[in-house]
Amino acid sequence: MTVSDNHEQSTLTAALPAASGFVRDRLTLIGYFLFGYWSYVWAAFGAFVPFLRSEMHLSCSAAALHFSALATGPILAGLTGNLIIVRAGQRRAILSGAMAVAFGTALVVFGQSLVATISGATLIGFGGCIMGQAITTLMSDRFGAQRAIGITECYIASSVCGFLAPMTISLLAKFGLDWRGTLLYSIGLFAAVFGPNIGAFSSIRTQVESSAIVSGGPRLSSTYWILFAVIFLSVASEWSVAFWSSEFTAQTLHLSKSDAAISMSVFLLGMFVGRFAGTRLLSRFSVAQLLPVSAWAALAGFLLFWLSRSLPLNLLGLLIMGLGESNIYPLCLSEAIGSVLNQATKATTRMSLSTGSAILIAPLFLGLLSDRFGINLSYALVAVFLFLAAAAIQTTQKHRGSLS
Repeated sequence: MTVSDNHEQSTLTAALPAASGFVRDRLTLIGYFLFGYWSYVWAAFGAFVPFLRSEMHLSCSAAALHFSALATGPILAGLTGNLIIVRAGQRRAILSGAMAVAFGTALVVFGQSLVATISGATLIGFGGCIMGQAITTLMSDRFGAQRAIGITECYIASSVCGFLAPMTISLLAKFGLDWRGTLLYSIGLFAAVFGPNIGAFSSIRTQVESSAIVSGGPRLSSTYWILFAVIFLSVASEWSVAFWSSEFTAQTLHLSKSDAAISMSVFLLGMFVGRFAGTRLLSRFSVAQLLPVSAWAALAGFLLFWLSRSLPLNLLGLLIMGLGESNIYPLCLSEAIGSVLNQATKATTRMSLSTGSAILIAPLFLGLLSDRFGINLSYALVAVFLFLAAAAIQTTQKHRGSLS
């Protein structure tokens, strides 16, 4: 570790209670809140872009640029996040990233042109990812071997808030209210909660590291890159199901689109329950035990969803897939950081390249395949993704002896 890292570690240790164990103090809870706020704004796009498209008279391809802009943010953050966080420090990265999300949200709400709204979406994707990277690194610094709990709980907050966003917009629409209200309320809540608690970040890194430190250091391990591939495959599977599960269910079971939409809710429910249970299971089982089970369960659930032609079995498969899929990303990210613990910032930021590219590429590629071969046959790609992810996890265990 660098001198700066050592200084930071001693500062953080001094800020924690003397008792060992995972501590959900004010700093940790504000980190959860920021993750949730970003996820709420991100998830709202899927619900309000159709309204925006009608208001601005956009084509489908022009409206879809908002999703591309969101996904581009993590890719840009993956390329630059290490430089930004190490040079600016975790505190400034978190604060500036959070403000970028709020400003990007305001651009989307008040923007009167496609350039303004797409710029807002890019800011939300990029700023939120930088903020999330810094928070994840902070979790690793503070909690060490217990970082998996903090990272998983961040994504519990993400799941809950991501689930609430489309529901809120739907309720506003049913009562004849403007969809912009849900984003305006979120900015108000952000200011009300985050503003008085900025002081919670005063104990974390503020110093700037030299460019030699930023560019130096050993390469990331082969274990890290295997886990990088696992996260790409897992996120690609997750978003392919998130984008296309309703369409698949409608076509294969001959349901109306409104009836088929329940499939997405079941998948999200599985994700939430899986992450909530994951934090409890981590107190009894190691990541080495939970991660392979999660990967194979995700594959089994998807196969049941894909191959069954009964709605109850179809939904059961999605529920099982959600339960398994939910913990692959946070557990793999925790293990990836653990494999190069002296480069936690670099490990965390580079992983955004994996997630961003998966979100950007996989649903689009699956859609192109579906246009050519039909969605039923094309969904075999998701089964391949999940099998490769599970096999790669087994390879990682063999490579390291066991996942620590």
